[in-house]
Amino acid sequence: MKMVRSLLLGSAAGFVAVAGAQAADMPVKAKPVEYVKICSLYGAGFYYLPGTDICVKQGAYVRFQTYYNMGLTSATNGPFIGNAGQQTAFGSVTGTNNDLTYRARSVYTFDARTQTEYGTLRAYALIGFSQDSPGNAPGAANATLYATRGFIQFAGFTVGKASSFYDIWSVPANSYFAVWSSDTGDAGDMLAAYTFQFGNGFSATLSAEDPRRLTVTNVTVSATGVNPFVLAAASSNDAANLKWPDVVGNLRVDQAWGSFQVMGAVHDNSGAYWLPSAGITCGATAFGGTLTGDLACGRPGDELGFAVGAGGIFKIPMWTGLTDIASFQVNYTEGASRYAVFTQPAAGQINMFGNTGFATCPVAPAVAGIAPTCLGSLGVGLLADGIFANPGALVGYDGSVHNTRVWGVNAAWDHLWTPNLKTSVYGAFIRVEYDSTAKALIGIAECTVIPGITGVAVPITVGTAAGALSRASNCDPDFDFFQVGSRTQWNITPSFYVGFDVMYQKLDTAFSGVGFFTAAAGLPRPTGNYTIADQDTVSVTARAHWDILP
Repeated sequence: MKMVRSLLLGSAAGFVAVAGAQAADMPVKAKPVEYVKICSLYGAGFYYLPGTDICVKQGAYVRFQTYYNMGLTSATNGPFIGNAGQQTAFGSVTGTNNDLTYRARSVYTFDARTQTEYGTLRAYALIGFSQDSPGNAPGAANATLYATRGFIQFAGFTVGKASSFYDIWSVPANSYFAVWSSDTGDAGDMLAAYTFQFGNGFSATLSAEDPRRLTVTNVTVSATGVNPFVLAAASSNDAANLKWPDVVGNLRVDQAWGSFQVMGAVHDNSGAYWLPSAGITCGATAFGGTLTGDLACGRPGDELGFAVGAGGIFKIPMWTGLTDIASFQVNYTEGASRYAVFTQPAAGQINMFGNTGFATCPVAPAVAGIAPTCLGSLGVGLLADGIFANPGALVGYDGSVHNTRVWGVNAAWDHLWTPNLKTSVYGAFIRVEYDSTAKALIGIAECTVIPGITGVAVPITVGTAAGALSRASNCDPDFDFFQVGSRTQWNITPSFYVGFDVMYQKLDTAFSGVGFFTAAAGLPRPTGNYTIADQDTVSVTARAHWDILP
């Protein structure tokens, strides 16, 4: 009996050993795979990050576009801005007004959202690559990486880089060109804002935003023969250091019929310092009449600029059963011009040379060594947020900043011929005005005779700065700028489209008459007299675009 018990125990131990060896040879059971789950809370394309309650959507688009008669960079409406206005010579691959320009762009977007007890928490980012090429090699200065969105939204707050809460009229919704407007939609703006929701689509937003600064120009430098208004660049800037943000507010309603908004902004437009000159000695030290070393000279009082506007987007049912979109925005600014024209003027003064050839000038400025003939025509539009000079530059003038007034109007109608074929018609109008004191101060640098002012304390000079206009026979710097165009787009699929856009532009020039232009190194327009006259042009663009996921 004892032997049988030993045999049974031994057999059992053997089975256990064999089973244990087999178990050691078997693979360890894997953890269950956690598949990506669709998130339907926020629309198509969102999914849950595995292991979290965060919903994300990744998007992208790729675009190719070609332009005719838009200069080196399409974003600034080249024919009228900076060096492009000089229409550089044929055959230059780095020229500033090539007839033909290509653009390639690719963009990646990331949208993340989750729910909290205070509502939706959202983060959004956009990064991209863009290159405008008239033949330049990849990696050249016109090939850029950029990030134009990066913001967080939570409990009514929006902080980061987003579209300004001043804007409602959208350029990309109506045109493939960079139409002159207040729209920050492409570049974005740094801001911190809070939106109050009143219900039924009514809201109000208060926003502290990155100041939309252009320039505050001190014309006193013209006393030394330096012209602050070089046509190839923005005017010289002597603005006060940044002290506080632009304060932007809007009242808005969004309904089934569309949206309507009224808005305003307050902007610091203070000048920095007066300059050493005959009018201000600044102690015993002479600094040479430039912006360097001017801290001892005192400064003008603080100056506020502002902007007010109204705009709307309206859905118009048509007899075809489809819905058209009509939109508009009107802006009035004083000392805050970029709330009417956001992008273009920062790239240079508005100018365009027209026809060339020699002709007798209607009124020839008397300049030693220069024949009384005109070398061609030139359109000019000088733009700065404010103008000032040293006290005493004009009799009775106290050295204060005088704000520039700018009107801006944008309007468009987008018509659907079929669900996938549409045409828009759009327009822009910009009006720039200076008060009588600002005109007289500009006249110190630009004109033969200063309008309406006697006893000028600062002598009128030729203004020898390269690329500058001086001795204008008609000292009126006010000007208008018009644009009208039409875009047609065919959506081959809901996300892939092709289209073309044609736009007419006209500069109703300032200083109409005759002026003296000083040549700039490396650019083709020679020194001499020019007839100051209106200029216009027609530009064309075509685009192919695929929203891989909006």
